[in-house]
Amino acid sequence: LYENCTCDSSAAAQPLHWVYDLQKLKGILAQDPNPEFRSESANPFYRRQTGQQSCYGDQAYVLLESLSECGGLNVDDLKQRTLKFFGPGSEYDTPVNDPYRDRNGPRPQLPIEGPWRQASLKSFLKNVDAGKEETGCETDCQIDGIAKLAPIVAFYAGQPDMLEKVEQAIRVTQNNDECVAETLAAARSVRPRAPFDYLSLLSRVEGSVSTRLWGLVCVQVA
Repeated sequence: LYENCTCDSSAAAQPLHWVYDLQKLKGILAQDPNPEFRSESANPFYRRQTGQQSCYGDQAYVLLESLSECGGLNVDDLKQRTLKFFGPGSEYDTPVNDPYRDRNGPRPQLPIEGPWRQASLKSFLKNVDAGKEETGCETDCQIDGIAKLAPIVAFYAGQPDMLEKVEQAIRVTQNNDECVAETLAAARSVRPRAPFDYLSLLSRVEGSVSTRLWGLVCVQVA
């Protein structure tokens, strides 16, 4: 199932994430035509508790939280929050998700228990360890950038530097020109026709407003 990671769609679809066997998927949907927040996971790659997000949704949330707390895009803050959420000591820090795991070694038994750390995040962690200023993966061109697009588009909607901000945010973990071009195309297709300012205003309210912003992102961009 495709996840656009706006609002809670990532969590709703997570139990059926990455089910590429169409016959299996048809069988599941035949039994339950309303599979959102399915209690029993059919995910063939990883298992998380129903209600938790996929890695796509978690990346979108980290970006949203950074925008909220900083009152706009702060690349250094986004890097630090990404490192904290997906790096050492996090729920994503498991042997099978180790960015330095020997790929010639035994293959992990699937599905794994816990979240799946995406390839771009593994490269991000390696680049941080190496002390690189440009932390994004230079080869990854998967859907991560588009999946976490909603918060940054909603925040900068109607502003002339929106696409510049989108690119800066995406290159934190995916420093690949093709990936950026695809993400910018998606940003152009989903941006609201008229600007709105209340996301920026809410981000300046004292205290954490990430949860409220998350709901507003869903309403405006979904």
